Amino acid sequence: MGENRMPEGREGQPAGREPASLNWLVGLALVVLGVLFLIGQFFQMADMFWSLALVGVGMTFLAVYLTDRARWWALIPAYIFSVTGAFILIQPLLWGEGDAIYWLAAVGLPFLVTFLVSPRRNWWALIPAYLFGSVAAFLMVERLLPGDWDAIYWLAVVGAPFLITAITNLSKRWWALIPAYVFGTAGTFLLLERMLNDELIAAYWLFAIAAPFFIVLVINPRRNWWALIPGGILAAIGFGLTVAAIEYLIPAIMLVAGIYLLLRYMRGAGSAPERPRRGPEADLEPPSQHREGPDSGPEADHG
Repeated sequence: MGENRMPEGREGQPAGREPASLNWLVGLALVVLGVLFLIGQFFQMADMFWSLALVGVGMTFLAVYLTDRARWWALIPAYIFSVTGAFILIQPLLWGEGDAIYWLAAVGLPFLVTFLVSPRRNWWALIPAYLFGSVAAFLMVERLLPGDWDAIYWLAVVGAPFLITAITNLSKRWWALIPAYVFGTAGTFLLLERMLNDELIAAYWLFAIAAPFFIVLVINPRRNWWALIPGGILAAIGFGLTVAAIEYLIPAIMLVAGIYLLLRYMRGAGSAPERPRRGPEADLEPPSQHREGPDSGPEADHG
């Protein structure tokens, strides 16, 4: 007869029984936490004491994870207790929106770590990490942003992921350039709005709409020749509005063009004409700069 053996679980331990290390660690954490709550009912406990107690409980769960890496779930309470304890400790030092900034950063950090552990597999974790980080950064610089810069900030925050998505794989993710361009154009408009009058504002948007058509044309001129029609019409109207808004634009263009032509003429007049490299004229000898006298003939005999 074979010996009756209990089925063994992980690491040679009997199935249905947890390791002793897990039992005493979790038990110790619960006892310490319970004692602290009971003492808090009768005595006024300092914030530092509570902070250290919560961090201690968090370290206990961290020890559970370190004893067996398969128990990754222990990292969740370890992080929650530790972050809460640290918040109680530094709360008196926080000003303004410091509380909200702290918790936004605390919530976003685990997602960032998850992404960094395996970027290709956990790419999705970058989305909440970027979201929480952007809100926290906005709260930090909100009071320093003048005028419409808060709107410009959010337009840049929303447009940046689309731009990065397009740059990483332009051949397959070219579509991400469309929202990136829209948000970027709107943000640039808010920067220039106070410096533009009504005509220039309309011209700006006409040029902004015309630019994608010209880009499509440049990519494949033979196939996308049709893009020249809407792009050219919009650009022409925008140029007309620009000329109407800036009265000195046409004279300035004429002045610059005239100076350019004069300089080009003066430069060409000062240089010697080039000798042709091919053809009958290339066989002829260049005329001498000064004539010394005939080499042959009757006049040469009199010399």
